[in-house]
Amino acid sequence: QEEAIVGRLLDEAQAPAPCGGFGLVRDRTVGNAIVELFGIERREIRQAWLDGQSLAEIAEGRGVSREDLIETIRTAIDQRLQQAVEKGRIT
Repeated sequence: QEEAIVGRLLDEAQAPAPCGGFGLVRDRTVGNAIVELFGIERREIRQAWLDGQSLAEIAEGRGVSREDLIETIRTAIDQRLQQAVEKGRIT
């Protein structure tokens, strides 16, 4: 189940559509990791999204590799899932 969740979220982050990945930024854990990686505020990411950029395109514009973006998202998702397991929300 975890692999399916991680796979879907990573696919969203790489989506070419303007909405691709913005939902990840709204998640506190993942969003904070992305904000830290990019070195910009969420509002700046949102504006880039509104301007038609995907997270992968924003990363490229910030000099962040796609691999680093994916690893950052994967690590944050893993943390979020581990927290859910520890709280008994998922098994």
